[in-house]
Amino acid sequence: MPKNIYKGNRTPKTPISHLVPVARDASPPSPVTTVEEALAADFAYFMENPDESELIRPFVPGEFRVANLPAIPERHEKHFEYATLVTVEGRINGEPVYRHRQLILVSDLTDELLDLPPGAVVF
Repeated sequence: MPKNIYKGNRTPKTPISHLVPVARDASPPSPVTTVEEALAADFAYFMENPDESELIRPFVPGEFRVANLPAIPERHEKHFEYATLVTVEGRINGEPVYRHRQLILVSDLTDELLDLPPGAVVF
């Protein structure tokens, strides 16, 4: 995964605005192989990092009940990869019990991000 990940919106008037860094799982790839293990790891991450509300981590196969993800075009497969954005939507007694997961593509091609169409979300 790219070392630095930002999210922001491109509007018709500005190239890319409001870029905000997003925490990512910087630990070496772990043997997380099931959705249940990923959910437990997400919970543990947010318990250990109570000030964080978002995390980008590697995608776990089967996570979104999709048999096959769309193929990344060959010319981009070295620079793009699937990831999961996990957002804490609510906490009860400090525990991140309401979490939302979203499948995203992350890239290390920052120059190409400037050519995104208006309204595109950058992760």
